[in-house]
Amino acid sequence: MYKTKLFLTLSLLSTLIFAETGLEIMERLDNQPTPDNVKATLTMTLVNKRGQTRSRTIQRFQKEYKTGEFSNKSLIFFLEPADERGTGFLQWNYAEAGKDDDQWLYLPALGREKRIAATEKSSEFMGTDFTYDDMGDRDINKYSYTLMGEENLGDEACWKIEALAKDKSQAYQKLIYWISKEKIQPLQMYFFDKRGDQVKTLTFSEYKKIDGFWMAMQMHMVNSRKQHQTSLSMKDVDLKTVQDDNLFTIRLLKRGIQ
Repeated sequence: MYKTKLFLTLSLLSTLIFAETGLEIMERLDNQPTPDNVKATLTMTLVNKRGQTRSRTIQRFQKEYKTGEFSNKSLIFFLEPADERGTGFLQWNYAEAGKDDDQWLYLPALGREKRIAATEKSSEFMGTDFTYDDMGDRDINKYSYTLMGEENLGDEACWKIEALAKDKSQAYQKLIYWISKEKIQPLQMYFFDKRGDQVKTLTFSEYKKIDGFWMAMQMHMVNSRKQHQTSLSMKDVDLKTVQDDNLFTIRLLKRGIQ
């Protein structure tokens, strides 16, 4: 009996010692390898509270930087519908922790680019349910994390993690993540506003492993407050074509795809 109790005690201590914290899991997620280059076509579908839909076709480019000032740069162009063709969005994410990303939106009707100010980051991007802040890399250092436990989404085991904003300046004061234990990728997120109300739900689905990288082929954001939804479906994913640095410039943003 003594040996049995000792074994159980040691097993429990071992579990406690080696159990990961919420922060450690989020750091694993943040440090997951990403492809050096991405080119893909996306279909964006917007659904309003009356069930009416609008669709857009988007070309997306992204380049990762292993060293230097930037962590990555991305560029998207709207191809369809015709009245939005040429609209572009450029983003530079910095390697320095805590440094805000730079974003520019180009609208052909205005004929000039507009830099997105820090005070505008919580605004909706092009009528979608994603804010400008959602379009960028989320800085994990701006939140504190608690591992709430483990929970299955469908047949996939997940860690459930609560993230609380460290200051009141964040648009979302609380986030809840479901992180796949197998893929170390998010499957679902809840977004809470400054009043503590859940305002959005984001799901990631149809993951595919492309050239060794897990990629969500579907993203679906539901805005419960506005009864509005935005879906993104990705196809024609190319991770092999090297993206030129000159692509991710304001000059190319204004010129568009030729």
